[in-house]
Parts: sequence; C-alpha cells; structure tokens
Amino acid sequence: MKRIITVLITIIVFMTTTVFADVNIPKEFMTYPQNYTASYSLSMQIDDNTDIRALFDEIFTTDDDISNTIGTDFMSFLSAMFEYDGNIYLQADMSKDFKKIKLSLTNTTKFSSVVSTNLNYTVNSNVGIWMDMDFSDETKPKLDLILQSPTSDKYYSINVGNYITKEDIDSFLNVFNAEYIKKFYEDLLVAFYENASVNKTNYGCKISMDNEGFVRYLDEVVTRISDEQITEDEEISFSFKDMNFLGKDGIQADYRFKNGYIYFSQVSADIMLDISSITKAIGEEWPYKSSGKINIKINEKIDYTKIDKTVVEYPYINDGNSISLNNLFEDEMNSNEYEDYEFEYPYWTASAYCTTLPVIDGQYYVPLRAILEDGYAESVLIDYNNDVITATSEYFDGFNTLTMTIGSDKVYLDSVEHTIGKVILIDDVTYVNSRLFTDVFGWQLTDITHELISDTYSVTFYTE
Repeated sequence: MKRIITVLITIIVFMTTTVFADVNIPKEFMTYPQNYTASYSLSMQIDDNTDIRALFDEIFTTDDDISNTIGTDFMSFLSAMFEYDGNIYLQADMSKDFKKIKLSLTNTTKFSSVVSTNLNYTVNSNVGIWMDMDFSDETKPKLDLILQSPTSDKYYSINVGNYITKEDIDSFLNVFNAEYIKKFYEDLLVAFYENASVNKTNYGCKISMDNEGFVRYLDEVVTRISDEQITEDEEISFSFKDMNFLGKDGIQADYRFKNGYIYFSQVSADIMLDISSITKAIGEEWPYKSSGKINIKINEKIDYTKIDKTVVEYPYINDGNSISLNNLFEDEMNSNEYEDYEFEYPYWTASAYCTTLPVIDGQYYVPLRAILEDGYAESVLIDYNNDVITATSEYFDGFNTLTMTIGSDKVYLDSVEHTIGKVILIDDVTYVNSRLFTDVFGWQLTDITHELISDTYSVTFYTE
C-alpha cells in the first residue's frame, strides 16, 4: 500500500509540471518573474462514481449494497470531497538568489457535503500563510511567519530568525539553488514538449497531451531524476507503462503572453486514474473484481498581474488578534534535549491504528506493540515468550524493561509493580489498559477517532 501511495503522490507532483511547455519552448516559459501577483481559481468535479461505488460495495459489503451497512451516504460524501471551488491569491517578491523572500498566500474554498439524507452542510474555509525572510545577512537572519487557520479566530505568528544558524542558511540555499532549480525546470520542459502536441496562437500557445504521451513523459522524468540520484551500482526498473492517468480529453492548456511573461493560463485535466492498472503495474495484486477507476475533471485559471510591481501585503498583527508561538518555539530550542532531539525517545506523540478498540469497565484498551513502536521506533525491542511479554530499550531514561503477562493485571516497569487492569489478547494482538501509558508512563490520551469509512480506530498519546 505504501508503494501505491508513493506512486500516486509522484503522479500528482509531476502532473503539476505539465502546464509548462511548447514545442520550441518560447522565451516566456523560460523567464522567471521574481516579483508578481497571481490569482488562481480551481474547481474539481467527480465525473462518474460508478466504478468507485462498485469498489466500495465490494470492500465493505457482501450484498453489493453499501447503504445497507454504512449509515452514511458515502458516495455523496465522496463526491463532495472532489466537487468544490477554490480561489488562491499569491503575492511574491523574491531575490534571484532566493536569499530574500516576501510571500503572501491565501486560499478561500467553498464546498457542500452530504453526510446523509438527514445532514448536509456547506463549508467556507479561509487559510493563509505570510512569510518575510532575509538570509542576506547571515549574522542577523530574518524569518517571520504568520499563519491563518480555518479553525481559529486568531492569527498565529512566530519569529525564528534568532535561532537560525549559518548551517541552516547554507542548507536552505543548497536546496533552493537558483541554477539547479533552473536546470531541473528546463529538463522538465524538454521532457514534456517532446511528448505534447503544441499549437502556437497569435497571443501565446495551446498545448494538449493524451495518456500515452503523459506516460512517456513520466518515464522520461523518472529516468532523468534517476540519472542524477542513483549511483552506478544501482538500477531503476520502474516504469509507468500500462498505467492510465488521463481520460479521452487529456490535458488541455491555453497560455497567453505579454511583455515577455505568461500573464494568463487556463488548464483543464480529464483525470482517469485506473487504480487496478496502477496497482498491477507496480507489482501488487488487485484483489477486487471492480475496476476502481476515478474520473475527475479539474479546471484551473491563473491570472498574473503586477509583474515587477507587487508590494506584498501582510495582515495587521497585535496582541488582541494573534497568538505568538515564540515562547513555545523558544522553550523547545532552549530545552536540554533539543540538540539531541533526533536521538530522543519517545517522540512527542505515540499513535496506533487498529480494527477494534475495546472499552472494559469504562477504560480504553489499546494495542501495546503499535503504541510502543510508534513512540520509541527502533529503540524498543519486544519479546513474546508464551504469555510473558517483555519490552526493553536503552535509549531513554526511566524505562529499561517492561514486563507483563497475558491475563494478569500486573505490569512491571523496571521491576516496579503497577496494577492497571488485565492484559488481553484479541486476534493475536496484545491490548493493555490505556492507564499503562497515562498513569505509569505519565502520558496524556489526547485523541481517539473512529473512522466510519474504513471502520478503523486511531488512538494518540502526547508523550511529553
């Protein structure tokens, strides 16, 4: 499953690059405005959910009727997740070496969702991030951030320049190396126009690409990246061949040029993800009869204005309308554990996902191994000897050995006895009373979620 997710993420990333190309690569595609304002409008709509409905019927039911087992109008809910309209407003002012960046990015989204015949709602969401960065003076670096969340009535602000080292700046500038980005960008353009159909117009150009060309493009991109990232002793054999990503309309893009820049673009993508073909192509089995096709239409318009004339605007921040995160950040930076953080266990949180989460005498019982391994990673070893369970670790204070026995309500933490409730076994998974982590380890039980769609549970502890 992780391989499938990785492939899909890769596809999404590279699909965002497909809007830049021409058979001769016009100079307008090769210029890089450092100062501009851009307005984006984005709409997504699921075209046909028949195959998805059949897939979920097969996964969740045995009688081909998902509505009999799930009390939610799931397909309407799924459609609503795709069918929305959003607007993005971007202001940017950057130096050519990326040492100075001023940025304002805000997003407004509206979508309606149907949970069931008894519940539907409309969501209006506002999100924003503002950044003011100046790494030109390495002795006094500046990095100010302002965040806007749809779940908070206040802004969040943080000023972290005082904690940035020269090594941090060098690392950042190495990643955002202007020459490397330019070369990588140009390589993507070359790979794309070789597989696209391009027609010049009086005001710009029009570009189209079908699934066959898109697959060739993806393979070329992977090859180009692997040539840089993979050593001589390594070999890459992955290919997107036989995978379906685009429907009959494919990708259609219309670009308009003015004064040496792209000032307007309109892109439509007819996405048809054939999950079964993708799964098979990467060597995994597809256990369902359903095809698992997702058909989505995406339309995007981008309008660039005020090129070389933009002044980035920031929200007015004061004590009444904002919350400063400086103290929280400073506490972490100044804590004794900070410099060795990457070696510190447990992590800040420990979570687990499971198919059942028993409640006995009002107490939640959670999976032992999943919690320990998520909190302590490779530092913990768990041994099962008949009904005796022993967990050991050497990388953190206060926990060398944890011992318990199935059916007993006693656990021993470094030989100290604690009574927490019986240790139980469900489908070969050891469950312990959540009090082991709250009362004995001193953690906080912060979240328990029942995912109705997958009928799974998640549980999270805050460990500090």
